[in-house]
Amino acid sequence: MNRNEVKNLFRDILVSTLERNDVDMDDSVWTKEVDGWNSLSNVVIIAELEKAFHIKFRLKDFKRMDKIGTIIDLIMEKLNQASV
Repeated sequence: MNRNEVKNLFRDILVSTLERNDVDMDDSVWTKEVDGWNSLSNVVIIAELEKAFHIKFRLKDFKRMDKIGTIIDLIMEKLNQASV
């Protein structure tokens, strides 16, 4: 799966979870800037990402999950680790 495919699926998850069609998927966007992304929706988003990409996040990963681009990079890393 390439980065663009990951980004598109991530966007679909955000649109569904946050019930918003106007989610800005620019890599530099902070999660706290996304309307509706709060502590409760964060739990749902993480669970949906794990399910959609067949990955598991570790506690240390959560510290890095502050921007859209960083989350995409983290997913890509997990996918690459799984394919090795």
